Amino acid sequence: YNHDARRMNRRLSLLVRKVALHGKKREGMETVFFYYTVIVIAVCLATAISALGALVITDSKKFVYIITMFVLYAFDLVVIFEGEYMNHGQAVSLPLYYGIEDWPLKMILAAGVLESAWLIACDFVGEKRMALRIAPAIVFCTADCLVALFIPEAEPFWQMRQMLFYSAREAFIAFILIFCAIRYFQEKDPLKRQRMLSAKWVYIIGIPLTLCIVVENSTMIFLWVPSEEDLHSLVLLYFSSRNFSENTLMLVCAFFAIRSCWRSLSSRAELVNQAGSIAESHTYIESLLPAYASKHHLTERETEIMRLIVQGKDNQNIASELHVALGTVKSHVHNIMQKAGKTNRDDLIKDFWSTL
Repeated sequence: YNHDARRMNRRLSLLVRKVALHGKKREGMETVFFYYTVIVIAVCLATAISALGALVITDSKKFVYIITMFVLYAFDLVVIFEGEYMNHGQAVSLPLYYGIEDWPLKMILAAGVLESAWLIACDFVGEKRMALRIAPAIVFCTADCLVALFIPEAEPFWQMRQMLFYSAREAFIAFILIFCAIRYFQEKDPLKRQRMLSAKWVYIIGIPLTLCIVVENSTMIFLWVPSEEDLHSLVLLYFSSRNFSENTLMLVCAFFAIRSCWRSLSSRAELVNQAGSIAESHTYIESLLPAYASKHHLTERETEIMRLIVQGKDNQNIASELHVALGTVKSHVHNIMQKAGKTNRDDLIKDFWSTL
């Protein structure tokens, strides 16, 4: 009897140790994913705040799109966070794993993020046709609705349904990249081509990450068949609700967005530092502008537009202030950059202040 009791105690002790070790691993995984998600959300919100500061200074629509893009993505992560919290401690069923919870909300948030990115790209390449600016978002929402409503949410269709629903996002990203590439090769103006080429790192990083998103989705949906143990683990809960390649792509976009905001803010700060205050900056601009215009042989209208460029205004605001067509402003800005030998507004502004 004593021998059996000792053996039972050893087994119970081993079981307690295994449970304790499993609990520690579980807590460690929870901690890692908690801070990982918080960091991504914080980066998105920091990017939106940076864009808000740049928007106040420059009044450029580009920063409105950046704010919308990152606020919506942060909200999407918060929704995922909430779902993980609500399902915490519960087994993940296969219908839940292969299902698309709250698909209308997910579709709207994704459409907002991707449409904002598309509008940024349109402004970058000079695409102003309203139909083309809104059509991709309409096609995206239509495709997701068709998939969610007409493909059965049951085996054997649930994998294909989930894959098609989320693949619409990658298709939208691919469309943006392809469209910008086509516009680059169609552009005949060497100055504009050089400006477009400044975004080459977005392509170099964005294309492989987009492919990684597709591979990660395919692996999680088609190749990984969850076991009974997986259904009761946190791994399935965390990996089924997020795409790490997509998060990485957004962090890369956040880097480029913050860099753009920083350049706009630093250009404005340089203007203020040279003048001592925003009010005095206009006096400095007026004192420097004649010499700069003479040096680069600017016309009277180009000089007027150069004044507004240095003040940090974008083409749309310049057109509104001067009551001229946007295309006219773009043509003058292009001529100014050619005469000054610069490929972007930031370098043009720095070149202006270098005449001090």
